[in-house]
Amino acid sequence: MLILAYLLRTSWAWRNAEICLKLVVPNTMAAESAEQNLQGLTESLRIGAVSQVIVADGRSFDEILLISSQTADLVLLGLATPASVDSFTDYYAKLQHRITSLPNTLLVMASEELAFSDVLQKD
Repeated sequence: MLILAYLLRTSWAWRNAEICLKLVVPNTMAAESAEQNLQGLTESLRIGAVSQVIVADGRSFDEILLISSQTADLVLLGLATPASVDSFTDYYAKLQHRITSLPNTLLVMASEELAFSDVLQKD
């Protein structure tokens, strides 16, 4: 997803876009180390992303996604690989429900084998 965001921002129309890298954690205890890790990651990349750690505090991911993305021009949302072929239909239906109220959304299946740092990390 980060590579897609970077490539998108190299286009003339999106050159001033802000890339927000968000991470949801369950509680404030997890937030501190997550903030340090995410900040370190964003500082090491050449894409100029802004990092944000969001504490769930019992809220569902869908609620957090909707609230934190409502002003975005484009949402890049990672896809999980469904556990089995049989569960794909349920997964797809839940996914469609999740993104219905979001702004324009790009669904991304990440490559497990790609070392994005080789492409995006500063020298």
